[in-house]
Amino acid sequence: MAIDRYVYTPTSRVERKGFCSIGLPLLFTLFFLSFAYLSFAQERRGTLSNGMSYILRHNAQPRKKMEVRLVMGVGSCVQRPDEAGYAHFIEHLAFGRTKHFASGGIKRYAERLGTRYGVGLNAMTGHDRTVYMVSLPTDEPHVLDSTALILSDWLTGLQLDSLEVEQERSIIKEEIRAYVQPDPFYALKVGTGIHSRSLPVGTAQDIDRATASGLRAFYRRWYRPSLATIVLVGDFDLDAAEKSLRATFTTAPTTPAHTYIEPELHYPRGLHLESHSDTLIRTATLDLIFPHKTLPTRTLSELFTEKVHRMALAAWSHRLDKLRGAKLADSWYLGRTSHLSLTLEGSRTAEILRDLREAISALSVLRRGTISERELALLKERAKSALYVVTGDTPSAGWCDYYTDEILHGDHFLTDEAEKKELERRIDSLRASDLRPAFDRLYRYLMGPSKLASFTHNAQLPETARPQRGAIERAIQRGLSAQRTRLTFTPPSDEATKEKKSAIPQLLTPPQKLPTAQLRSSKLHPDLGVQEAYLPNGIRIILRPLPEADSVVKIAINHPSGLRNVPLDEQPRVASLAAYMELGGIATLPREQLDSFLFDHGVALTLTEAMDWGALLGTAPTGKTYSLLRLMKEKMLRPEAATADFEEARESLITALGRPSRLEQMLARDPERKLQRRLDSILGTYIPQREPETEAEARALSLPYMIDFHTDLWTRTEGMTIVVVGRFDSEALLKEISSVFADLPQRPAKPTLPSQGQLTAENYTLEDTDAGDETALHNVYYGTYEPTLRGSLRLKLMRELLRSRLIDRLRSEAGIIYSPYLYMEYRPKPEPFVWFRLETLVKSSNAPLACKLIEELVEDLQTKLASPSEIADIARTFLINKREALTESDLASWQDMLLGLVRSGERLEDFAQYEQILRSITPEELRTAFRTILSPQRHLIYSIVPKQ
Repeated sequence: MAIDRYVYTPTSRVERKGFCSIGLPLLFTLFFLSFAYLSFAQERRGTLSNGMSYILRHNAQPRKKMEVRLVMGVGSCVQRPDEAGYAHFIEHLAFGRTKHFASGGIKRYAERLGTRYGVGLNAMTGHDRTVYMVSLPTDEPHVLDSTALILSDWLTGLQLDSLEVEQERSIIKEEIRAYVQPDPFYALKVGTGIHSRSLPVGTAQDIDRATASGLRAFYRRWYRPSLATIVLVGDFDLDAAEKSLRATFTTAPTTPAHTYIEPELHYPRGLHLESHSDTLIRTATLDLIFPHKTLPTRTLSELFTEKVHRMALAAWSHRLDKLRGAKLADSWYLGRTSHLSLTLEGSRTAEILRDLREAISALSVLRRGTISERELALLKERAKSALYVVTGDTPSAGWCDYYTDEILHGDHFLTDEAEKKELERRIDSLRASDLRPAFDRLYRYLMGPSKLASFTHNAQLPETARPQRGAIERAIQRGLSAQRTRLTFTPPSDEATKEKKSAIPQLLTPPQKLPTAQLRSSKLHPDLGVQEAYLPNGIRIILRPLPEADSVVKIAINHPSGLRNVPLDEQPRVASLAAYMELGGIATLPREQLDSFLFDHGVALTLTEAMDWGALLGTAPTGKTYSLLRLMKEKMLRPEAATADFEEARESLITALGRPSRLEQMLARDPERKLQRRLDSILGTYIPQREPETEAEARALSLPYMIDFHTDLWTRTEGMTIVVVGRFDSEALLKEISSVFADLPQRPAKPTLPSQGQLTAENYTLEDTDAGDETALHNVYYGTYEPTLRGSLRLKLMRELLRSRLIDRLRSEAGIIYSPYLYMEYRPKPEPFVWFRLETLVKSSNAPLACKLIEELVEDLQTKLASPSEIADIARTFLINKREALTESDLASWQDMLLGLVRSGERLEDFAQYEQILRSITPEELRTAFRTILSPQRHLIYSIVPKQ
């Protein structure tokens, strides 16, 4: 077994001033080793005789789950010119036929255990890696042996026969066709070396040239145990996992590895400038990039050097605070190359060039001088606060990410407190002069032979015209030779750095003794750990204490009226209501006092509005819940009128009247957004609110009226629900809630407006000049449903059956799409409504075939029963996801789930019977639901097609 861990060597007494005990170094060593042992006890590493390595770690976050990675040090950079696209092609074929699994067998096995293909079962190919990923539950017998078999097949058992190659070829070409490079400056940043010629996804021509014999040769040459590392992190027995891996992989062939070190990126000498115009922006941005070799972080000492480098970068960044929109970063990009990037923003190109000269002059002065003790102390504190120890609270997927970086790049990450303390000691011992080598290094990066510049501007604005390359070079050179700079370090004010917390305002201070809670009724749901209660005025309370969570409480007050309830003639008067209410604080507390309370005591409050509900969302430390509840009530009853901000916003609105808004401009040039907006409007997902259209309507906007509307809405107790999750005492919290809200008079909810119009079948097409030869298809089915937990679970089972059929029919069989998307939304009011949207991106000539196949698979689901085993596999996925999300420490998941039940009108009693209800849904019940909802008479087809 190969174990490579850092071992701390204590420094001498002379170096550790202030320590007088001769036995302290030994004690510290023992202290460190105890931490190292605790960390190592959860981890197992080894290397087999054939060269394959493995890393195993027990981690119960989440429980009964295991994350598996096969990390191959093989990516597109190892391809010969005639093998372009091969690494990515092999990755696709790994999910086909293998030695121990029939075609698609790995996918079917993983899905039987509750893992969804494309989510819990996936792979990726990069320039320097191919990583296979699978997430599996560990409560099934023999899962470790089966996992080892899958990994073994990926490494040495791919069949790669001609039929499989031909079937996958069209799918990969669809992926390539649908791929959009999100960075318009990618070609500039990737350089001119092998990385620019080895885009991992490949090209359609590359895939067409690939042959089964060539792929088999590539696979044999590069898929060798010595280039593979297996990572298993999760809730399993380490001994059993190691035994299974060794039994499976010891017989794998021992073949020498090809030695390959991924090169640094290559750039021609000089400064290379590219520009991009965007007519929606009003300012210009210059990104200046200085490529350089990445600093290694393989050991604790190298990690310390990198932290010092970050401190120097931060000192330089301090001086850029005076420049508008200035940002500084130094991060890994590709291979062994990092990018030191300086970003500057301005309304004029000349202004940006001036700021560029000033920004670089700040570094020039820094490397010649020194920094103050005050700034050094600040840098040290920030460097130490950024140190992060990966602990048992880290999810298993996070551990896998850290291990992958270690495997591929040798990155060292902290796994115990002793290492962190050693780094903190070294940081504390730094003198200002110790940063000079780091400043010199940054300066050398700027002096490097290659520089990249990307410029984003609005070509319609002459003042943001693209700068000349020579102008940028002169600004850089003047900055590098500067002796002085106007950019200096400004220490934070004493007010900003003091730690003393402000007092809790009297308004938010709880009374000495709270009266007994006034409750109309109360009920405990022991299976959920949830208490449900009602105040006499009708406000519903749902409490879910989480004893294992951090000392934080999340409170949500939900009311059942949303934008859909606003009459059409009222909409201009309350347009952007929540935004205007958020402009102000509360009328009963001075703004400065409120801001100090929120900041000093870790309290947050947000008002949101949606189509069918509104919510006040708050977070506070345990012990500050009364203050938060009182603050929420004040926001409901007495919001502050931020008159000056309101008037400024209204004047901006009036000025913009008659001109297309930014949203309208985006819709005009982006058919996808335009189509989505039309779909949202028709389905009621989003109903565009009527904004003021004339100056008279804008002048008629009244902040007092909005406040009255808001107050009327938030004092209607019928249907209002308070959901609380976190660490708290339920009895004490019920007293607090009652004390704050029981005096609100009972009021009925706003009447629900009926839905407008009736949907009918419709075909709608948009043309796009940039569509190339592809069509975006949106097949939408809509109908009604039963607004209960059983009804919503039935819908979710239908969604997954549809998703599986889409993948099987359009991807695997027809090969006309790469990745289908399926969306579903349901709502209980104004009347129960559900829609399914099947989104596919296909070659235009394949669009009719895609629609035909979708109609056929829908007809199959309406006429043929899904197999009980297929339904059971999907149900198992639901149960696993529920188990992982609803832990005793996950506040966000519990809040989302409880709010979802409230907004969907589902009962807590039913959710306590979740598994029984889910498993009782029959194939016949689902077939009936498909017949009811997915009707040809309620089928909308929307598409974006190439402009003729």
